[in-house]
Amino acid sequence: MAKETKQTTDWTKANDMSVASMASLNGSLVETMSETFQGYVNGLSAVHQEMTDFISGRLRRDAAFGHIFCSCKTWTEAASLQQEWAQQAAQDYLEETQRLTELGQKVMQENSQTLAERTRPLATRNGSQAPSE
Repeated sequence: MAKETKQTTDWTKANDMSVASMASLNGSLVETMSETFQGYVNGLSAVHQEMTDFISGRLRRDAAFGHIFCSCKTWTEAASLQQEWAQQAAQDYLEETQRLTELGQKVMQENSQTLAERTRPLATRNGSQAPSE
């Protein structure tokens, strides 16, 4: 019976320490996750702004093309103008894709790095092995 009581007491102490450890980590972890989430929200806002600026610029250029196109005197002139417009539009979309890709990579890299840096001490403090980058 004494052995059972000692085992139960040891288990209870270990469990109490584990719960206390988890509770102390909880606040730090919630704060870290909140800050990381805010970083992603800020990044998405930057992506949204980039897309809005791009669309606005494309609409202005498309409207200008429409006005010039309507003033063409010949089919040859209209076809040439349309070809220039299509080439420029394709180039604009390619450049926008590159900007969005770079922006997305930056957001992911910065926030992933911040999360890893902030959680490494928490994992170490808890006796766990921190994930490697």
